[in-house]
Amino acid sequence: MKVFSIVALLFVGLGATVATHLSNCGAFQCEEFSPMRQLQEIRKFPNSEQVKELCPIALKYIECIINTTKECTGMSIEELMLNESLSEADRFVVSVGRLLVDLCDEDSSFHKDYMASADCVWRVIDEEPNPECKLQGIKRGTEFLNAMGISPEEMDENQRAEINCLEMPATVACITSYLQRHCGEAARRAVLHVVREFKPVIQQECSSDNVLKLKRDFLDYLNLDDEEKHVYHSVFEILKRR
Repeated sequence: MKVFSIVALLFVGLGATVATHLSNCGAFQCEEFSPMRQLQEIRKFPNSEQVKELCPIALKYIECIINTTKECTGMSIEELMLNESLSEADRFVVSVGRLLVDLCDEDSSFHKDYMASADCVWRVIDEEPNPECKLQGIKRGTEFLNAMGISPEEMDENQRAEINCLEMPATVACITSYLQRHCGEAARRAVLHVVREFKPVIQQECSSDNVLKLKRDFLDYLNLDDEEKHVYHSVFEILKRR
């Protein structure tokens, strides 16, 4: 269940993505501030004390990357996120930076939700059975197609693209529901915050009328209880549009 590794995504993603995709902007000069060594010495979901130790280092690192990139591109973070030519990898780095600021801000709702649920999430991932959300999403998607009388063999490329737009939201919703069931509302809110920040990266453009109708029909088909339905609906809404 590595998909739950919120903090690993934030910190580890900095090093690999920046080194590979922002080298043209000279981001390698920020390596002296890299928090990678400290990360190797802590657990997957840092506790409060570990976050306090990591944040100053990581924030200095991301600040260096952002400033270097701004000097290189001439654009602010807000402008970068709105830039159509920004690569997926660079957009990921910008999202990491914004989310990292939230995590390290003790007054932010994300910081509070993370701190309230990190120990539980860490324990659940190690102790509870893996719900295999991706496989479950594929299985439910196949059953949904059969119920709708749609044959995968007979679909054209547009139909396949529309069906693929169901897979990621269904997988993320399954994960979110699983965490909420074991770790409560704070875990759900924390995951949804991450999904909201990273949606330009994790979800392709899936906002056609056909796709939106498919999502509504799919949610109706799943016949979820009220709590799960709320989680699935929240994820589908977040990932509905860029």
